[in-house]
Amino acid sequence: MLDCNGLWINIIEVLLFQVVWHLVLAVLYVRLMILLSID
Repeated sequence: MLDCNGLWINIIEVLLFQVVWHLVLAVLYVRLMILLSID
């Protein structure tokens, strides 16, 4: 039997993972743009 708390924790973990992943991609993208603009 699936309890509600476990489900919510799972959803929150997935959302946090998505946010962190997008932040990492954004940082890498900004660093790449900075490196390209220096050239």
